[in-house]
Amino acid sequence: MVGHSKLIVLCDGMWCGRKTKTETNIYMLARLMGIPVDRGEDSRDDDGFQARYFDGPGLGNAALDQISTGSTSPDIATRCIDIYKYIVDHFTDKHEIWMFGLGRGAYVVRCVAGMVNNCGIIKKTHDDHETSLLINHVYSMYETLDRDCRPSSPRMVRFRSRSSWEVATPVRFMGILDTTDPAGLPYFLSPATSKHPPVYDINALSAVKSVYHAISIHERLSLFDLCRIPEDIAEEQAEVSPSINEMWFPGMHYDIGRQNFPPTLGAGTRGRFLHWLPWPAIHPNLALSDLVLMWMLESIRVEVSSGTLIPDIGLQIEVLGRRLTHGQQSKGSGDIYAGIKPLRYATYWGRYWRGDNVRWKLDSYPSRSQDTRFQCYGIRLQKTPRPVWRNDLELSRDL
Repeated sequence: MVGHSKLIVLCDGMWCGRKTKTETNIYMLARLMGIPVDRGEDSRDDDGFQARYFDGPGLGNAALDQISTGSTSPDIATRCIDIYKYIVDHFTDKHEIWMFGLGRGAYVVRCVAGMVNNCGIIKKTHDDHETSLLINHVYSMYETLDRDCRPSSPRMVRFRSRSSWEVATPVRFMGILDTTDPAGLPYFLSPATSKHPPVYDINALSAVKSVYHAISIHERLSLFDLCRIPEDIAEEQAEVSPSINEMWFPGMHYDIGRQNFPPTLGAGTRGRFLHWLPWPAIHPNLALSDLVLMWMLESIRVEVSSGTLIPDIGLQIEVLGRRLTHGQQSKGSGDIYAGIKPLRYATYWGRYWRGDNVRWKLDSYPSRSQDTRFQCYGIRLQKTPRPVWRNDLELSRDL
């Protein structure tokens, strides 16, 4: 797709967006791509380059409200439809799509890739209302479990032939940070979601050429349940052989994304009940956040032949490398989970820790790192009898 115009979408994580003024790694990528997010704008539209930044799912007034809203299917559906509509409004057969997402925002862009894999990218009609109805129909067919709506079914083959652009792999690049499952949240915060999680095919990547996935080693809270790309996905979709590049990084979910989470709990019944408990504000380890951002920039540079995506990408990588070398960044809040009293009542309100059982003892590595594909990005973890959490990490990458 050399010489193709760039169509870029970026979806931030839960709690994150211009309203909360949280400058995540996705927000910083949007800024580097020339989107004037600092002025409150969300898009850039130049000749041969269209890009838009989407706030994360579930932005609300308080943490409990945001958790509940950001983790339920209606808000995920809204983001999926909004992003797919943006693509439909701008896409031609001269475009290539670049997608970026964090946490539940990464889940959203993977869903959008699934919509593209299932129905293709529909051609915009002359009637905006008709196009809108068709987009909603695309989403409905994507989320259904009906066999007739699977990508290889005769019905979907006819639909793509009649309504969509004939492009085999329209998504050139997908850069995602620690994809998390919307269903992975404590029961007492959103019982309906915990009982009936939405079912989406987030591994339908036949429409994607290259995927780069940064994953947290140390995250263990069920709210941030990891959605990995299956190891055999490339074999299952051998017709296009998507390139899957997975890299593990030390730190928590909020370190990977550079997230600052607010401590406000809201005014509802659950919020009033928990106001007396110490909920800390959360700040990321900026050295680890810089490391993830640098890896993503390096991945972009590998996949793009020119500086059209980020004109000064080499300089930005060099700046991040210097910051890591000097080691002056904030270490952040540390491992905050053990100190939050509400999490100690998990047996009453449902599962809080990742995995099949509640993790009362934190003296073993979380299950995220127990995998044959485990690959850590230039990091040497200190060998101690206890798990090495964020502030005990030693960066040893030669910069």
